[in-house]
Amino acid sequence: MTGRNVIIRAAVCILLTAAVLVSPFVSLAEGVSSQEVFKGIVDYSVKTTGSKDVQDWIQSALIPNAGAGAEWYLISAAQGGVKVDGAAYGAALTNTVSDGRNLSSTELLKYALTLCALKQTDHPQVQSALEGAVGAQGVMSYIYGLHLLNNGLESPRFTAEEALSELLSMRKADGGWAVMGNYSDTDVTAMALQVLAPYYESDPRVRAAADEALEFLSKKQKDSGAFIGFGGGENLESTAQVLIALCSLKIDPRTDARFIKQGNSCFDGLLAFRLSDGSFCHVADGGYNSTATVQALMASVSLWRYERGLNGIYIMSPAPDGSILAGGDSGLSYKLVAIIVAAALALAAAVILYLCGKRSVKNFIFILLSLALVSALILVTDFQSTKSYYSGQKTEKSEAVGSVTMCIRCDVIVPGSADKDYVPRDGVILPDTVFEFEEGETAFDILTQAARAYNIQLDSRGSSISMVYVKGINYIYEYDYGEQSGWMYYVNGIAPSVNSGEYKLRDGDVIQWMYSRDIGADLRDYIYTPSEN
Repeated sequence: MTGRNVIIRAAVCILLTAAVLVSPFVSLAEGVSSQEVFKGIVDYSVKTTGSKDVQDWIQSALIPNAGAGAEWYLISAAQGGVKVDGAAYGAALTNTVSDGRNLSSTELLKYALTLCALKQTDHPQVQSALEGAVGAQGVMSYIYGLHLLNNGLESPRFTAEEALSELLSMRKADGGWAVMGNYSDTDVTAMALQVLAPYYESDPRVRAAADEALEFLSKKQKDSGAFIGFGGGENLESTAQVLIALCSLKIDPRTDARFIKQGNSCFDGLLAFRLSDGSFCHVADGGYNSTATVQALMASVSLWRYERGLNGIYIMSPAPDGSILAGGDSGLSYKLVAIIVAAALALAAAVILYLCGKRSVKNFIFILLSLALVSALILVTDFQSTKSYYSGQKTEKSEAVGSVTMCIRCDVIVPGSADKDYVPRDGVILPDTVFEFEEGETAFDILTQAARAYNIQLDSRGSSISMVYVKGINYIYEYDYGEQSGWMYYVNGIAPSVNSGEYKLRDGDVIQWMYSRDIGADLRDYIYTPSEN
C-alpha cells in the first residue's frame, strides 16, 4: 500500500470516528421541536407510571398527587392545551392539605397558581394564598404572588403595583435577583424576569431592570448553550428557567444572539440534558431526575406557546389552536440519527476517494465495512452510561492514619415524599459507616469514596481549590423541597466554616451529610452531639 493510500484511508477512518463521537450530540441539537420534547416527557411518564394513556396518567397519577408534586406537571398540561379535570384536582388538594400541617408561603402560592391554571380560582386555597402568602417569605413569595396578581386576582396584602415595586427593590448590584446573599442567582433572576415580562413594554423601570438582568444571564451561559446556577455547574434547571424567561419576554431562545455561545442556543443547551427515553437529567451524563424533567416540560410548553404568539406560561390562558399533543411525531431515536450522520460522513469519504481517483472496489468495501462497524458501536453503546464510575468496593488505604464515621440521611423529607424510588422510608441513605483515611484527605473525599463503594449517585461541582459544592445525593437535589432546601454537612455536630473539600479529617470524626428544607433549621433533632455517647 502506497503512502498516499495510507493517508487517504486514515482520513476515512478519522471521518468515521468523528461520526461516532459527534453524532449523539448533533442528534440532540438538530431536528427536535418543543412539541417533541413535551411528548417525550409525557410518553415517559405514561409508561413509567403504568398508565393507559395521557388522560389516565393525569387522572390516576397526577391528580391524586395534588399538593405532593403534581403541580408543575398540571400547569404545563393545562397551558399546553391538554384537558385536565380542575374540579378533581381541587378536591384532591383539599384532602391533601386538610391534615392540619403548616404550609409555607411558597407552597400556598404554588397551589394557588395551579388552581388558577385549572380555572378553579374560587377554591379556598387561592384565597388563603392571596390573604397570607403574597410577599410573606422573601423574593420567591413576591414572584409567585405577582404571578397571581398578573392573572387578575387581588390580594389584601399588596396590589400588583406594590408587589412589582417590592420585587424591583430586591435587585442585587450585579443586575439580578437571589434568595440570599449579595450576588445574583441564575434561576431566581430568570424567574423574576418571567413575572416582570407583562410590564416590559409599558414600564420603563421594568425594561431597564430586565435588560440588565438579561445581560447578567447572558454571561452565565456556557459554550454548550446551557447555564450555570448556584454552585457553579451547568444544569438543566437553570437552563430551563432562562428559556422560560426568554419566551415570556418574547425573545426567541433559539436565535437571539445574546443567548448563542459557540453556535449553541439556549434550546440546544436544554436538549443536551435530554435522555434517550425522553426524560431529562439534572447534569450532563447523569440519570433521570424528576425536577429536571418537569422543568424541561415547562420549558417546552413555554417555547410552544411563544411559537404561537401566546402569552408566557404563567399567564393562564388556553391555547386557541388545540393541544400541544395534537399531530407531529415523537422524533427519531438519537441512535438512529447518529447512524444517519455516520452514513452521511461515510458518503463524504467515498466522494473524496472518487475525486482522488481511488476508485477501487476494495476502497468502497472498506468504507461500507467501517460504516457497519460504526453503526454496530452506536447501537450497543450507551452514551449516557456512568455505571463504570461505581466500583462497589471501599477504597483500599495502604497508608491510613485514622478512621471516621459517616452517614447520609434525608429524614426531613420522608413524610409525603414524591420521590419514593430515591427517598428511603427511614430516611437513611447510608447508615453510620466507618471509613479509613489517609493524610490530607477531606470530608468530600470520603463522601466520594462512599458514593462509589455503595452505588450512591453524587452530583457536585468545584474542588478544594474552587470550592466544592454538593448539589445532589441519591437523586435528591437542592431546591427539590423548597427554595431553601439542599445538602449540608456536619462534623462532630458542628457545621464547619469551610467547604467539605477543604475540611481535613481527624481521627474519630463523625461526619453527617443531611438534607435540609430550611438551611439547617430543621435538623436540630438529627444532628450528632458528643454528649450522646
